[in-house]
Amino acid sequence: MKTLMSFAILISLLSFSILAKAPGPKAFKLLIPVNLVTIKNDIDKGIKYSLKIHLDDTTGIISELAILMINEKSGKVLSQTVHKASALTSGIILHQEKGMAVIKLSAKAFDFYKGGPLTLTYLTNGISKKYASIRLELGLDSTKTWGLTLPTEEKDMEYDKKITEMFFKSKKVFPVGTVGISKVDFKFTAE
Repeated sequence: MKTLMSFAILISLLSFSILAKAPGPKAFKLLIPVNLVTIKNDIDKGIKYSLKIHLDDTTGIISELAILMINEKSGKVLSQTVHKASALTSGIILHQEKGMAVIKLSAKAFDFYKGGPLTLTYLTNGISKKYASIRLELGLDSTKTWGLTLPTEEKDMEYDKKITEMFFKSKKVFPVGTVGISKVDFKFTAE
């Protein structure tokens, strides 16, 4: 009887030891999507793009950026590309044509908890491979809502308003056609 009880205790201890060393279930990470801005252009009729950030639900850190291509009439997502937020330091290509980056978003120094300065670079002439850049700020406002704004010195009359839409106007050259982007227009929140 003592032997049987000793054996049962030994089995219990071994089982506990094995279970204690066994890897537990992988932690489930929930990402909260936050819409930043709608992007449109004069070429893709009936299509809009949505730039989003994905926040880690436990830390609030920006984990990913996503660009969605959406049919404007049906609201159906046609495609989605997701990038790790850490890729901002080398630059994230939001759109490319024929292997050439057309729109790129980057950040030299970025705080994944608070946001920071971003650079939106766009192709102005694909023939000569010339680019232009616009500085943006990604951050939390007074209501703790994420958004994109223009830096103070570039805002003029749009001080502290979130950008709701970016519209990319194409640059056309006869007889070639579209060679790049001539300008970017912004719409802001009405406050």
